[in-house]
Amino acid sequence: MSSGADRRDEAFAFAAIGVTWVFGTMALIGPVALLVAVVTMSGILIAGFDERVSLLTSAVGVGLGSLLWGFEGWLADPLNTMIAIYRDYLFDGRRFDVDGLRALFLSMFINGPAWPYFTPLGIVAGGLYATCWQVLTGSPLRRTTRVMPCDKVTSGVMTRFAKRRVDDADALIGDSTLLGVDKHARKRVTFSDPDANKHTLVLGTTGSGKTVSVLNMVEGAIDRQQAVVYVDGKGDYDLADKILSYAVDQGRPAYLFAMNGKSCVYNPLASGGYSAKKDRIVELREWSEDHYRKLAEGYMQIVFKVLEATGIDADLVTVADYMSMEKLAELVEDQGDSFPDHERYLDAIAKREAAEEHVQSLKEEIWTLAESEIGHLFDTDRCPRDRLLELLPAIEERAVVYFCLPALQFPALARLIGRLVINDLKSAAAAQVAKPRHARVPFTTVFDEFSVFAGDQVLNLINQGRSAGVRGVLATQSVADIGRAVANGPDHFIRQVFASCNSYLIQRLNADDDVTAMVELIGTRDTIEHTAQVDLLGATGLGSARRTKSFTVHPDIIKQLRVGEAVFVNKNQNTTKHILVRHSRIERQA
Repeated sequence: MSSGADRRDEAFAFAAIGVTWVFGTMALIGPVALLVAVVTMSGILIAGFDERVSLLTSAVGVGLGSLLWGFEGWLADPLNTMIAIYRDYLFDGRRFDVDGLRALFLSMFINGPAWPYFTPLGIVAGGLYATCWQVLTGSPLRRTTRVMPCDKVTSGVMTRFAKRRVDDADALIGDSTLLGVDKHARKRVTFSDPDANKHTLVLGTTGSGKTVSVLNMVEGAIDRQQAVVYVDGKGDYDLADKILSYAVDQGRPAYLFAMNGKSCVYNPLASGGYSAKKDRIVELREWSEDHYRKLAEGYMQIVFKVLEATGIDADLVTVADYMSMEKLAELVEDQGDSFPDHERYLDAIAKREAAEEHVQSLKEEIWTLAESEIGHLFDTDRCPRDRLLELLPAIEERAVVYFCLPALQFPALARLIGRLVINDLKSAAAAQVAKPRHARVPFTTVFDEFSVFAGDQVLNLINQGRSAGVRGVLATQSVADIGRAVANGPDHFIRQVFASCNSYLIQRLNADDDVTAMVELIGTRDTIEHTAQVDLLGATGLGSARRTKSFTVHPDIIKQLRVGEAVFVNKNQNTTKHILVRHSRIERQA
């Protein structure tokens, strides 16, 4: 390695030290210029600017002084003035007038013409002071690389100002949602609708600011008149109130399904034909053997087929009442001979009687819901129309729907209802695909604490729903939680989730395995690794450089993210940014 550049840097540093020593310690620049220099230096250092900005500031001072007082006059005239003042007041043999000097300095601060006379010199000195400080306190190893590593950049005043501007801005920017500000470049970071349509995974430990990140996406969707379905496995009623209040403020229909307190009545069987409804019920549970799944499908299909043929609207309570083949037969017989295909339906029911004992576990699932303390939330018979939630009509009217499922209080029920909602969403997506493209209503689906109800149903929804305009957001605390959501093949399920998402918002993670999984997912980059020999004065000029691979985001960065910070990885745009997350207006609501 050549040492010429390093030695020139050192020579410049010592020259700057000499100049500032004369200017500072001898006070030759005067009180006004000295004050301007201190303010200039402080501003540069507090804002976090580097040596180049400091030198540019000095150059601006030279240009300003040359414009006002000539190329030499901006420096020579103030110095000669100060020398004359010191000679008259301090070094004249007839007097040593400190009081007079103090009064003169005070008058210089008050006297307006002194400011333009001394200000250019103060700007130049302030820039040189800042440069000397940065050179002397900078790492010699850092100076040899010529490029400052992005993870060493600190957040200064300018970054905080940029963050404040982002907080005050609208979430909606064209066809994109504002997520935050790049911590290093101080530029806005946005997330476009086409990228959102390829789905997002949000990871972060408790208290890292994960919900705030998700709320920016929700706010953007509401502002652009998209439907939003928020499935909350935490059961956060305060969050539900904030989201729905914001939706109402924007003139949007809002629905809340809550397992405690005031709630809509939800019918997850409102849309689709009898085959689609059969699938929604059968997929509520995992089947160890395909044989029993087929028996359950045939059994549930005849239940829904008979209800449809007899004109009975299906909801969970009604289905629970007619889960017996005996009751179905009685229903058909009560219709009499006027019922079309009377005998054929009775024959079909009789054929399914043998399967009844093999679907007992599925029947128990339905009865558990219908007879639980929240069973009335699925009974549509006595429900006013304005309190009835049907997902497909809600999406078509671009409503905001919040499912509040407190898994801590109702672990089994929350998981079961979550799966019902996901199956209903799949049916809604299928209905959207059947429409002409211009008539489809895009909708954002958020699965908060995704691990509560995770399963193949979610992956099927987000993978097959892209053409329907489904924008999936999966949020959970860790990679391990994703794997814990399924009993068999957790590693395989994690890989499926990673493969289904193309954008990642990663907030602080604590577990080594989680961090390793994410940095490997983000990938590596080509870098030059520098080694350098240094002494007390800095680089000696001896060292080496070699091409190598390094993590695009170092694991320690993810472990040390502060609250409200995230690494945003957009595989669609091939970008990775360290961002300060925007504080959503939804979260700021009282």
